[in-house]
Amino acid sequence: MTLQEAIEQEGLLFSDGGFGTELQKLGLELSSCGDLWCLTHPDRVAAVHRQYADAGSSLVSTNTFNANRFALAKHGLADKQAEIARAGARIAKEVMAGRGWVMGSIGPCGELLEPVGPIQPEELRASLRVQVGALLEGGADAILFETMSGLDEIRLGLEVAQELHAPCVLLTGAFDPTRSGPRTMMGVRPEQLAKAAKEGGASVVGANCGRLALETDFLLLLERLHAAVGLPLMLQPNAGRPEVNENGISYHCTPVNLAEIVAPLASRLKILGGCCGSTPDHIRAMKARIN
Repeated sequence: MTLQEAIEQEGLLFSDGGFGTELQKLGLELSSCGDLWCLTHPDRVAAVHRQYADAGSSLVSTNTFNANRFALAKHGLADKQAEIARAGARIAKEVMAGRGWVMGSIGPCGELLEPVGPIQPEELRASLRVQVGALLEGGADAILFETMSGLDEIRLGLEVAQELHAPCVLLTGAFDPTRSGPRTMMGVRPEQLAKAAKEGGASVVGANCGRLALETDFLLLLERLHAAVGLPLMLQPNAGRPEVNENGISYHCTPVNLAEIVAPLASRLKILGGCCGSTPDHIRAMKARIN
């Protein structure tokens, strides 16, 4: 069964959770490029995928969130973009063989487009073509645009995914609370994200990361996303709101607490997982609570 068929025919699917924090437990330094581990430490990347699969994730995201030309250039790795993305997909595909599907992870490029920022649309399109193409070559079952914020970048990404015949496309935005309701950092409303997803050919739309309150904000967000275009929904929340302290950023929502909070939302969702601060234990607890 393809992922697209599973979305159309199956019930709730469980995805994975935080990835960078799991790599940090295995030795990744905060300032280094985690995506490069697809080439330098593929066994450790595979270990994280395997932990999520063992916890019950039938969908895992590749370790390629920052595998775009602009983010990699900051580490002197722009010429490694295709190699990293291809390797990331292959590692995840080997782990998930017979166990589920691989989502090729693509995050924001980290720069603003002209006329606000320095990046020309065609520069971003070229980077996206390399990243999407390499992920598909490596065996990704879908392309996941996640933690997205700006409509211009979203639309470009969806266009490239369609041009390169991605078999399935998913889109999630990172929303924060505002006086006028949830919006992304670039001011995008849930209805705008959902409309862009539908027009761009995405099969699923949803939310990940962000600073929304788990107990109160996500139900309204999901209702607005679904009411806009009726696409199946995906949710990957952080393990609580991020808190900054002397040790950096921490998340204090335990696996049991997160499972209790998201369980009432499960009937509205097609895909459920976690984001920053969440672990295989969070996925295991969510699956046990909901099932």
